[in-house]
Amino acid sequence: MISTKQVRVALADGQVFEVSREDIKSLLPYGALARISKAAAVERATVSDWFKGKFNSRRVEAAAVVVYAEELTRLQQMRNALTAALTPATAQQ
Repeated sequence: MISTKQVRVALADGQVFEVSREDIKSLLPYGALARISKAAAVERATVSDWFKGKFNSRRVEAAAVVVYAEELTRLQQMRNALTAALTPATAQQ
């Protein structure tokens, strides 16, 4: 059984894992709580209370998972671009 503070995340590439609300919040950039509240159609304070574990909300959880997955994808793309930029090109001879 999943703890009330654990959230199941399924990514587009098929990966499924559980992550804590605290871990989700720690990865989110500035303004993400506002994005979550807009997507879930709730106040920002409601999203903040959900992250603190004061209550459970499927709407807030779903919106948080979507924003979290978007951030994971964005970070992976940045990591790939940085790796590509730092990897020396092979010499064509």
